[in-house]
Amino acid sequence: MWPVRYRGSDARVTRAPRSEAAPLPRSTIVTRILVMSTQSLASVKAHLSAVVDSVHETHERVTVTKNGVPTVVVVAVEDLESLEETLAILSDEDTMRQLREAEREVAAGDTLDATELRELMERRAQSE
Repeated sequence: MWPVRYRGSDARVTRAPRSEAAPLPRSTIVTRILVMSTQSLASVKAHLSAVVDSVHETHERVTVTKNGVPTVVVVAVEDLESLEETLAILSDEDTMRQLREAEREVAAGDTLDATELRELMERRAQSE
């Protein structure tokens, strides 16, 4: 998928290649912002429908400036919900404790293969 960018007040859409990111350690929690463009309020007002369509389809964030100063960001609802959920998880001490414990278990090799997991789930379903 290619991010969509708007150039100035031009209503045409141009496509730019996405750069490759270096791999992160397994324990890293990341929210990726693929593309974030900046547009003036006048440009956004003139092309609001196209901006909304682009943000919805590509998950691009658009920073809107007023008199050259960043004022607001247009973001897809799905992305906002994801960011809010991430913040909720990161701020929940019990959930973070469980995640750290699970990471330690995986690092120690305390894992199940697909067959073992299926058997465990079947035993749990039968005991309900």
